[in-house]
Amino acid sequence: MVRKPLRLDVDQLVLRLHQTVQDAALAESRLARRLAAGCTVARAAPALGIAVSTARRHLKALMAKSRTHRQADLVAVVGLASRAG
Repeated sequence: MVRKPLRLDVDQLVLRLHQTVQDAALAESRLARRLAAGCTVARAAPALGIAVSTARRHLKALMAKSRTHRQADLVAVVGLASRAG
């Protein structure tokens, strides 16, 4: 049996990638709001329906994007952004 080479539809791949990025950003945003409301990562994760390890990964991504190094600094930035916007 000879298989045809997999033909990639670039437009579909781009759309999937874009949706994945949006989903990740949305999940990170939800976590940020929980943290700013005073939740810990361990409490926020089950409330968001994700594993604690996933929440920690989102937290690291948020800290990198906001150029913060501590969770408390991130919460302060999120708090300022929510008041400004």
